[in-house]
Amino acid sequence: MMPTINLYSHDGKFESKTIDGLKKLTAELLSTETFKLPPEHMSIRPIAVAETTYMIAPVECDILAANFEERIKKQDEICNSVRTYLLAHIAWIKDARVWLPLSELWHSF
Repeated sequence: MMPTINLYSHDGKFESKTIDGLKKLTAELLSTETFKLPPEHMSIRPIAVAETTYMIAPVECDILAANFEERIKKQDEICNSVRTYLLAHIAWIKDARVWLPLSELWHSF
């Protein structure tokens, strides 16, 4: 399964260079010794949230990926690196939250 990123905000709009950089960063972070993940295999879905008062932060990010052992060992590092990237590249936010649900089984049709 190729990783998917759901990126939530009040309007779902992000600059192309921010999305491209996020693809490159997450591909590097999710790569393993035996599998180098190309950025073009990352699917990023910017999603507008109608009622953001229920969100924890102005931007929230779910990175859905398979649970390779190397990812499990560095999941905090991955989330913190993505959060740092978002805070540095999205001028209008002061906080961002990132989750990395790692799953065992995925299907793509």
